[in-house]
Amino acid sequence: MQGLTGLLAKLKKNHPDDLEEKIAAGTARHKAIHDKYYAPATALFHEGDRNNARYLRDLGRDEVMRGWSDKPLTIPSRVHAGEEATCPLCRDLGWLDRKGDLIPCTGCDPYDVHAARLQYSGIPKARLQQTLAAFKPNTHPKCRLALADAEAFVDGLAPPWLILCGPPGSGKTHLARGIALALIAQGWQARYWSTVHLTTLMHSTQGPLATTTLDEIVQSNAAAELLVLDDWGVEIMSPWVVMQYEELLNKRWDALAPTVVTTNLPAPQIDLISHRIHSRMRDEEVSVWADLIGVPDYRRRRAR
Repeated sequence: MQGLTGLLAKLKKNHPDDLEEKIAAGTARHKAIHDKYYAPATALFHEGDRNNARYLRDLGRDEVMRGWSDKPLTIPSRVHAGEEATCPLCRDLGWLDRKGDLIPCTGCDPYDVHAARLQYSGIPKARLQQTLAAFKPNTHPKCRLALADAEAFVDGLAPPWLILCGPPGSGKTHLARGIALALIAQGWQARYWSTVHLTTLMHSTQGPLATTTLDEIVQSNAAAELLVLDDWGVEIMSPWVVMQYEELLNKRWDALAPTVVTTNLPAPQIDLISHRIHSRMRDEEVSVWADLIGVPDYRRRRAR
């Protein structure tokens, strides 16, 4: 019994509180404050009583900010990779860290939980249309098989890892994002990374101006319900970077955590970069390998 208690304590320590629970708690708190202060203030404003309207808004703002240290979420976002954030408070995540609790960002829409999941996922807004339903496999049999593998993954009818291997333009990224979008719609917490951006973020933790630590990056991505690594191995990887990916993917392999990896590299080249990662990707009890090698570049077909 002591062993079980110790294991549960260790799991609680190593894994942060569920993001969705924090979002729900933050939303409920924010709505209560809205009903108490902001709704009456809006009514008074329309009635012409601007002084009392301003007074109520100030009370509501004080309630929201009480106990809040103006600290963005420690959860890494795509903004770390150098992309410009439209909201300087939350870095486009939609939520702020209030002593470990999430509160809705006052500069963003605090009530759309699905939108918050999408922002947290890291999928570019311009690519939210890349759903599985929008994927067009045309007549190529490998594309049809890969789409079937993706749909089985979403339905929970496949092993927890899906490796999409093929050249540029074969549809790997579309399928990976489509899986993430489908599971986000079901309420999952998903993280999508271009590995170029994630690698850049890993390197940034080693500088004096780092806003997050390497351990936070590895742990937060290891704990994600779904992790998508897009274009793994496309950039030159130093032994240090390979070691970080080995740690991250080994944690997810041990936990049987749903993971999607896209790569341009055939299996022998992956093995040369990291035998450990290659071995896990080829573990037939955990992984499905969707082979898109030989599929023509759809961008070139579309340009004709």
